[in-house]
Amino acid sequence: MKKLLVVLALLFLSSPSSAWDKSSIGKPIGDVPYSAYASAKEVDQGAAGHGRSLKDLIDAIGSDNETIVLMPGTYTVSTNETVPANISLLFYSGAVISVDSGKTLTIANGDSIIAGGVQIFSGAGTVDFTVGRPSPVTPKWWGATGDGSTDDTAALVEAFKHPKVLIPAGTYIVDGTATTSIVTRGGTPTVYLPFIMHSNMDIEGVGDVTLKMKDDISSAGSPVQFVMFGTVEDIANVKFKNITFDMNGSNNKIASAPFIPPFGAKHHSAIFIATKVAVDTGMVDGLTIEDCTLTDCAGQNQIILGFGGAGTSPMTQDVIIRNCKFTENGHNTGDHTNIYGWAENVLIEGCTFTRAAVQDYELTGTCIEVHGKNFTIRGCKVEDMVGGVAVCDNASANDVHNVNIYGNDMECRTAPIAFFTRASNLGGIIRDVHIYNNKLTLNTEASFNNLKIGAQVVTGKSMNNIFIDDNTITAIGTPTMDSYGFDYACRTARQKHTNIYFRRNVVTGVTYGFYSATATVSDGDYGNIFIEDNYFEDLVDGSGSGGVRGIVYATKSGNVTDYLKITGNKTYSVKLKNATIGTLFYNDTNVLNSAGTYFEQNTTVTNRIGENVTSVQGY
Repeated sequence: MKKLLVVLALLFLSSPSSAWDKSSIGKPIGDVPYSAYASAKEVDQGAAGHGRSLKDLIDAIGSDNETIVLMPGTYTVSTNETVPANISLLFYSGAVISVDSGKTLTIANGDSIIAGGVQIFSGAGTVDFTVGRPSPVTPKWWGATGDGSTDDTAALVEAFKHPKVLIPAGTYIVDGTATTSIVTRGGTPTVYLPFIMHSNMDIEGVGDVTLKMKDDISSAGSPVQFVMFGTVEDIANVKFKNITFDMNGSNNKIASAPFIPPFGAKHHSAIFIATKVAVDTGMVDGLTIEDCTLTDCAGQNQIILGFGGAGTSPMTQDVIIRNCKFTENGHNTGDHTNIYGWAENVLIEGCTFTRAAVQDYELTGTCIEVHGKNFTIRGCKVEDMVGGVAVCDNASANDVHNVNIYGNDMECRTAPIAFFTRASNLGGIIRDVHIYNNKLTLNTEASFNNLKIGAQVVTGKSMNNIFIDDNTITAIGTPTMDSYGFDYACRTARQKHTNIYFRRNVVTGVTYGFYSATATVSDGDYGNIFIEDNYFEDLVDGSGSGGVRGIVYATKSGNVTDYLKITGNKTYSVKLKNATIGTLFYNDTNVLNSAGTYFEQNTTVTNRIGENVTSVQGY
């Protein structure tokens, strides 16, 4: 127990000239043994006064372990002063230390502050915790109100400088343009950044806590880019928990009609890693976002885990995004993804993604983009989004690999699962991807005219070891156009797919069970392709064109498939078109619907395995 001293005469009862010293021992106050009382009447707490300034008391205490008590009042610091590590400060409610502009109160031991959840610091000067504070601080100490109308940016900035921050219940208004402005990667125009993330940042809401961007920062006629939290250097160990990030996009538009892509290509992100223009800075090693809600983003992304440069750029790593809700996002842009995953060693689990009630462009709204290695996405719920999870290249020479997507329930208007690459990007391929035990639902009566596909496996890059197993794909609603269980193709010349598996999937309610894209799209080559033990039944003619298709394997004339295995499927029909196949394994383990046939058109097969029957009927 610290030895605490008290002045015999309390504030306002003793003469201002009476100095405190160690010989003046007072009585305990409750459980607090003895104390030294500062006087708010001292003109400058950082200078020698009448015996009761902070400096007076600090000098008198010396090296002993003591506590200075501050009763209600304002304690002005006009001269730089340091509270040494052996002295604690006990704030009664209403006691505030005000530091003048250009001056600094240094508190050597940040954990020596004893205060409740009220304001204890003010002024334009600096309060510097030299060692930091392992115990939590609250933005209330710096005057945050959380009343939903007062601008709390300055108080939040001060609080967020410390390792552990507990935010009491309330809505805290943030001015996205109040502090730092920077230029983003690739020379994108200025992005404003109020809160700069740092190593060991740990921010947690207590109760119902919302950080909300203020109104009218941006407008369709004068769009402004802003993010809430960002990085300007490499950091480690950052945590956010139980916070609602409200980007207030409803009152911060970025685009106006006509809404024709690309439009609204502006950043309004809650968390934007690697914000600076420098190619390889600003990554995070260890990031956890848990039990948070991210809402009302008008722009491109809510969470950006990093951006890549040339070569094998470093990536954000060791990321956990757990039990978070994403809702009402991307409603004023033609390109929105909730989580842009340029990272590695990432776990996204138990999250919910819900489409905005009003979208200015109906084809925007993807949940997650994967641009790195060692991703696990599991147990997520997607409700009426345009797209679910997109496995993409990463704009650098790094491969995208070891991706596991399982146990998710995704209802989408276009593609719950998609692969996307750009041939213009640098090297790197997609490999070792496992997609299994997912419930994938297509809303086939959604009004917009776009492909409706359970899993779109169409890329312009080489891929290998892709396993799509044990998923259910179901179309709901009255269809307005043809839909697909699987859409598959290698789009780019000199690229090749091999060891691609479609196994034990159940596909119902669509027009095509498995569809390999037409000759105008497919331009690459194929190694080993497996279509095994799937159920392609209960199909529906969505366009009224006069039929349904079970399996259609079509490539561009002249492109080669080394090995194609089609076995054990229950399906309407099987068609091979414009295919050059080294070895075809097809046998009577496939059960065709009574109205279906097996059909080859402009197809060459060098070696056949199994009891294959060629027919020119059907289609």
